[in-house]
Amino acid sequence: MVACQLRIWRIYLRHMRNKRALDSLFPQTRQAILTATLLQPDRWWYLSDLAKYLRVPPSSLQRELAALVSANILRRRRDGNRGFCQLVELISSQDKQRH
Repeated sequence: MVACQLRIWRIYLRHMRNKRALDSLFPQTRQAILTATLLQPDRWWYLSDLAKYLRVPPSSLQRELAALVSANILRRRRDGNRGFCQLVELISSQDKQRH
């Protein structure tokens, strides 16, 4: 079930990347963050690792991550001085059991 959902998300993201409307709605950095976190939803991303993966400076991610966290799309946790973010679970456990 999860593999099927990931496959659908990947197809959807690939389709969305070709749309100009997406560019007008979301900045490129936010699109890249959403793509990375949707493709690896169980991963807790360390800011520096996410920046390396996206090939951008870590400082360029801070505003976009804050916006996604405040919208409850991503969640954040701290481990000492290190900050991590992860995609909020899109489908609840109860919904998974129904399907």
